[in-house]
Amino acid sequence: MFPKYLRSGDVLLLDGELGAGKTAFTQFLAQAMGVTEPVTSPTFAIMNHYECGPDSPVNVLAHLDAYRLGDAEAIDQLGLFELLDDGAVAVIEWGSIVASSFRHVLNVEFVVTSEHSREITLSTSSPQWSVRLKQIVSKAGLPSC
Repeated sequence: MFPKYLRSGDVLLLDGELGAGKTAFTQFLAQAMGVTEPVTSPTFAIMNHYECGPDSPVNVLAHLDAYRLGDAEAIDQLGLFELLDDGAVAVIEWGSIVASSFRHVLNVEFVVTSEHSREITLSTSSPQWSVRLKQIVSKAGLPSC
């Protein structure tokens, strides 16, 4: 359900402690977007990108780990902005590190509540994302604030 709300150029910033589920979330999202290859943590590569399936609203999913990045210049050197301009969606783990590099983002925060349970909070200050976020929450019957 979630991928149908994604648009070319979207940026999702994921935050949460180590092991909170950031990569697992990205794997689920990639599967829903028709990615057929294994999605792995980009910790050492810093950025992986995957071709999405024909039914996906976007063509490429870029998956980054910002833990070792310091600024927008580092993101620019990776070619992320070009991928976004070409229609990709970016999912950035440890996203708060590079949040100032983007104007319109969906923040996804993971909190470990038990060994097998996580609380996920979606938030945005972007008008574009606000409309879609309300649709997502409404369709899923989720609580909102």
